Amino acid sequence: MLSWEWKALSYIPGADHKEPGKDDAPLRIIVAFDGDKTKLSLKEQMVFEMAKIVSGQDMPYASIMYVWAANSPVETVITSARTSRIKMIVVNSGAAQLNSWQKHERDVAADYRRVFQEE
Repeated sequence: MLSWEWKALSYIPGADHKEPGKDDAPLRIIVAFDGDKTKLSLKEQMVFEMAKIVSGQDMPYASIMYVWAANSPVETVITSARTSRIKMIVVNSGAAQLNSWQKHERDVAADYRRVFQEE
C-alpha cells in the first residue's frame, strides 16, 4: 500500500497527458519497477536503449505515475506517448480540489496488474 497527502495550489489547464510536450502535472508520484526487459517488444527495447544513450541511465522496466491531471476523469489510465511501459493513473483532476489537502491510498500491486496486465 502506498499512502500520501498532497495539496495543489494550481493546475495546468493546457496539459494533456496523451501528448508529448504537454504531459505536465502540478503533482505526481512515480513508482518504478524492475523486470526482465528481454520480454518486451523490440520497439520497447529500442526505446529503452535510446533513453540510456540520451540520459546515461537505464529506464525502469515499468513505471506508474499517480498524477493530478488538468481534465481527465479520476481513475483514468493514460499510457505515455513515449512508451507503453509508463502508465499514468489520474487521482485528482482539474480545479475542484485545489488548495485543500487530498489523502490517497493505493494498492500498488493491484494497480500494476490492472494497467500492465501482468504480475
